Amino acid sequence: MDELAREGELYTRFHTTALCSPTRAALLTGRNHNVAGTGVITELATGYDGYTGIIPKDTATVSEILRQNGYATAWIGKNHNTPIYETSAVGPYDHWPNGLGLDYFYGFMAGDTNQIRPFLFENQTPLGTPTAPDYYLSVDLADQTIDWPRSLEAIEPDKPLYRGTDSRQRFAPVTPPV
Repeated sequence: MDELAREGELYTRFHTTALCSPTRAALLTGRNHNVAGTGVITELATGYDGYTGIIPKDTATVSEILRQNGYATAWIGKNHNTPIYETSAVGPYDHWPNGLGLDYFYGFMAGDTNQIRPFLFENQTPLGTPTAPDYYLSVDLADQTIDWPRSLEAIEPDKPLYRGTDSRQRFAPVTPPV
């Protein structure tokens, strides 16, 4: 843990809850989960302030601020921060990861889904459910996490990626073990 703190992110006032959607909203915005409109998981959202399940436009996400300042941003994995009635392939896409300031999204929508073989999306493009008998979601997500920055660096080598406390640090390609 000490090494992670020295070489990575150190959160000193991070708001967390026992639920994924509110905790993720706090992480995405740097604000209390109720201020980020996500006091509960999105399926239990109400019309009351702090419990709409929608991150308000005036509560900017860290990813949006970084994107507007020239950084590349991505979300790979579970997205449980889009209202359930907006998670179909026809949108609207305002509250999908790409609508929250992320350049790239690869993963699945909502929490109440098969989290071993979920229905996957790349940005807003439905990819479907993996059917290969040797498919593992964790391997797929790890591969995407490695491949996306490599692809980005090949196309835009000078575009910075957020890497923690030193925002000028460049992405260093990861060499997978043989």
